[in-house]
Amino acid sequence: MKKIIRLIGVLLLLLNVGQPAFPHGTVIYPPSRIYNCYNSPSSSVCGACGDAIYNWMGVLQPDTDFGNHPAFVPDGEIASGGNGGGNFSCLDALTTEWPTTRVNYGNIEVRWQNTAPHKTQYYKVYITPLNWDPTKPLRWDELIEIGYLGKGPAEPYSTIKSYIPESYAGKRAAIVSVWQRDYNDSHEAFYSVSDILVDGNGGGCNTGDAIGVTFENITNCSLDYYQNNSLQGSANAGGSYNANTSVGSQWEARNSSGDQIDSFTVVCEQLVYTSSGNCETGNACDGIEEWISTATYVEGDRVAFNGIEYRAKWWNQGANPEQNSGQYQVWENLGSCSGDIGCSDGDLVDVSFANNTDCTLEYYSDNSLIGSAAAGGTFQANTAVGSTWEARKTSGEPFSNFTVTCNQTDYNSTGTCSNDNSGCAEAYGPYPNVYMAGDIVSEGGNNYECLVDNLFNVTPGTAAHWWKDLGPCSNASSSQRILLFPVPTVKGTLTVEIQGKSVETNEVLIFDRTSQLVLQTNIIGAETIIDLSELKPGIYYVYIEGSKEPQRIRVE
Repeated sequence: MKKIIRLIGVLLLLLNVGQPAFPHGTVIYPPSRIYNCYNSPSSSVCGACGDAIYNWMGVLQPDTDFGNHPAFVPDGEIASGGNGGGNFSCLDALTTEWPTTRVNYGNIEVRWQNTAPHKTQYYKVYITPLNWDPTKPLRWDELIEIGYLGKGPAEPYSTIKSYIPESYAGKRAAIVSVWQRDYNDSHEAFYSVSDILVDGNGGGCNTGDAIGVTFENITNCSLDYYQNNSLQGSANAGGSYNANTSVGSQWEARNSSGDQIDSFTVVCEQLVYTSSGNCETGNACDGIEEWISTATYVEGDRVAFNGIEYRAKWWNQGANPEQNSGQYQVWENLGSCSGDIGCSDGDLVDVSFANNTDCTLEYYSDNSLIGSAAAGGTFQANTAVGSTWEARKTSGEPFSNFTVTCNQTDYNSTGTCSNDNSGCAEAYGPYPNVYMAGDIVSEGGNNYECLVDNLFNVTPGTAAHWWKDLGPCSNASSSQRILLFPVPTVKGTLTVEIQGKSVETNEVLIFDRTSQLVLQTNIIGAETIIDLSELKPGIYYVYIEGSKEPQRIRVE
C-alpha cells in the first residue's frame, strides 16, 4: 500500500511540474514598481531585481483560500506578493528611491493590464495612511480601501475607479491593488504596489492647469486621440500626437474602427503617454510599408494607411495620404489592401454625414457651404471619392473633417459643441431654400429676420434691406426651449411644449401677416393644445411669453 501511495505522490508531482506558468498582469497606471523596473531596468533601485523584471506580470499567489491575503502574503511582503510567483523580494525594498508618479487627489482610475485575462472575483485598491514612511514595511491593517470593482469577465484591461482624499495633497503615498480571480475558476490572486506623489499644497500643479503632452503610438496601426468624445488628432504607428490640454483631462486612443485602445488621465509632470500593443491581426496591408509622417516619398512609392494602399504621385513629406489623395493631390488611393473596394479617386459616391453632436453643423466642400444637419440629423451628399469635406459650427468654427473614401459611405461628427448655438435659429441655407417675410435664420452666430417674400441666394448679413440683424444668438433666451408641432403646416390645432422652465402660466399671442392680433390665450404647464379652427388659411406668427422672436406657422 505504501508503494502505491508513493507512486501516486510522484505522479501528482510530475503533473504539477508539467503545468506551464503563465504571466497574468499588473497595474500600468499609476505604474507599479515591477512595471517601472521593466521600463527602466537601469535605475538603481531596480538593479537588485535582476531578470525578475521581465516577468513583470507574475507577482501572484496561486491559492489565497477565498481571498485570505494576509495569511499568504505577510506584512512587509505585499509588493512581492509573498513571492508566490517567483523571487520578487526586491520589490519590498524599504527605500525612498522608488520612482513616484504624480497624480491629482480626488478621482483616479487605477488601470490593470492583464496579459492572460481571467474572470474576476474582485479588484480592490488601497492607499497607505497619511504620513506613510516608505522605509517602513507595508502592513495590511494600515491600508485604506479607496476603490473596488466586483465580478467581471476576462478582459485584457480593467479600470478601477478610485478616490484619493484631498488630505493627501502634497504627500507621498503608495497605492496597493489586489486582483482576485473568480473563485469558481481559481483562488489565485495578483498584487501590485505603485508609488505616487499627490499634487497640491506645493505639489507642483493642480487640476485644470495648462500642460503640453505627447501621446506616443507604438502600436501596429494608426490611432485617433479623443477628448470628451471629440476627435482631437491622430498618430500613425510609431508616431506621436502633441496636445495642449490641462491637468486632470481625460483622453482616449482609438483605432480606425472606433475601438478603444487606451485611455489617459493627464497628470502633473507626466508629459509623455504611450499606447502600445497590436490593434488587430491578419492585417491585409502586411508587406506594404506603413506611411510615416517624417519619411520622404517620391513618385511611385507605395504605402499603407488605415487599411488603404496609396501611391505617391510626386515627392512629398508629411502629407497624410487619407487627407491628400484627391484628384490634384500628392497621393493616389489604390483601394483596400484586401482588394475589396474597387473604386478610384474621382468616382462618384453617395455619403451620409451623421451629426451626433448637440448643435447644428454645416458641411463645406472646397470651402463652399453645401448643406447642414441639425443635432441628431444627417446630411446626404453625392460627391467624389477623394473629396475633402469639413463640418463647422454655425459660428464658423471647424468641428471635424472628412476625406471621402471607397465603401465608407457614413461619416460621423460626434461630441459636444458646448451649447454654443443656444438661442440660434435654423441655419441659413442657399437655394433651393426660399425664404418668406418673417422667417428667422442664423448665420455666423447671429439671428436674422427675412424682410421680403421669395428671397433666395442672399446671405444674411450682406444686405440689410432684405435681412434684419437680430443680434448674436447668445442674446436669445436660453432659459427655456419652446417647441411647436406640427409645423410648419398646422391643421386645426397647435401643440405648444415648453422645456427647461418650471411649470407656470405663459401668454400666447398669434398675429397675422399684417401684424394684426388674431388670437390671445394663456397656456398652463409644460404642454398645451391651442384650437386654431377659427383662423383662416394663411401665414401666422406665434409669440410666447419668454421668447425673443415669434415663430412662423402656416394654417391650412
